[in-house]
Amino acid sequence: MSALNKLKIVADIDNSKIDPVAVARGRLLGHLGEQLKAAEAMVDGTEYRVKRQRWETNEETGEKVRKEIEMPLRKWYWRDALGQVRFCLKVGNKRLPLKGEDTNIIVGEDTKLPEIIQTCIKAVEAGELDQAIDQVVKARKPISKKH
Repeated sequence: MSALNKLKIVADIDNSKIDPVAVARGRLLGHLGEQLKAAEAMVDGTEYRVKRQRWETNEETGEKVRKEIEMPLRKWYWRDALGQVRFCLKVGNKRLPLKGEDTNIIVGEDTKLPEIIQTCIKAVEAGELDQAIDQVVKARKPISKKH
């Protein structure tokens, strides 16, 4: 018996059948989870940091090595000129239109931000933002095929 006979070999996945809105929704939920952790840290008075991989060159050997570093998360919330906290949702680094062309949610006080993000998570899970996600996904430039 050959070694390959022990493996389960299947055909390649047809990526054209994958729903891009479902993929974007999944990524949005992941990012909202991180934004929620950052908002909870802000309310607690700490900073939420994420771990990322970065290539660095070893100065002695000249060899490139992957290192894990901690860095602050790019937050989707900020304080406006009036002192209110605002929040927006992003898909592919584009702001998601929530009502017409409006993209910002006025949170008000810092302590309400985690609750607002949890509400947004529930809305995404319920499919309430699928049309807006579809609009942003369709506006993307097409990805060229590599093979």
